[in-house]
Amino acid sequence: MFIQEALRDQTQELLSKFEILNNEIKELHKKTSDITESVDFNSTSIQTNMCEIEKLKKGMTQLANDYEQRLLVQELYSRKNNLLFYGIPDEKDCDAGSGECFEDLQLDGVDKFVFVSVHRLPRTSTDPKNFRADMPKPVMVKIMTTADRQQVLSASYKKGHLLKKSRITIRTDLPVPLKKWRGKLANRAFDIIKKEKYQTRILEKGTDITLQIRKDKQHSWRTIEINDDTL
Repeated sequence: MFIQEALRDQTQELLSKFEILNNEIKELHKKTSDITESVDFNSTSIQTNMCEIEKLKKGMTQLANDYEQRLLVQELYSRKNNLLFYGIPDEKDCDAGSGECFEDLQLDGVDKFVFVSVHRLPRTSTDPKNFRADMPKPVMVKIMTTADRQQVLSASYKKGHLLKKSRITIRTDLPVPLKKWRGKLANRAFDIIKKEKYQTRILEKGTDITLQIRKDKQHSWRTIEINDDTL
């Protein structure tokens, strides 16, 4: 009888402990569920925030690119009436040297041109690999009107052979990023002429500078796609 009562008491005690443990397990399960829901919620919030951050970064990058493009256009506009003369010996006077180029190109009405300034620029290079310390400093000629400037530029393209004997070339004055790009295209054009025997030309339209090639005069010009990684 005593043993039965003892077993009954122990069983009752165990049942009570089991009940307590069961309640604790339920409580832990509830807390775990709450934590899981919280983690899921926070994970979703984090993911949402990351997406928003990426959108903001893209927006800021676009704004920066737009701002740089606007500055580039403004600088290009401020240089639109400038021409750069490469190859005029340093010992020769700038006015005399550029004047001889105008005579060689047989320009009409050059005596009526209004020149804002004519001066030497520092010797720099947008392509360090092709930099030569013995090259003459370029001469910048700023002309009052765009029409007169364009007349000189067109003549240098059509009658460039008249300047070859003096090894002088005339180029537009571009902002540094565009000048670098034009220099890379010029190097590519030189390779194409040398290896593939194609005719080449570089076109400038606003901030777009492209390289075109053709086999000969019987063929049309076509633009070749070039990215910075291939140069």
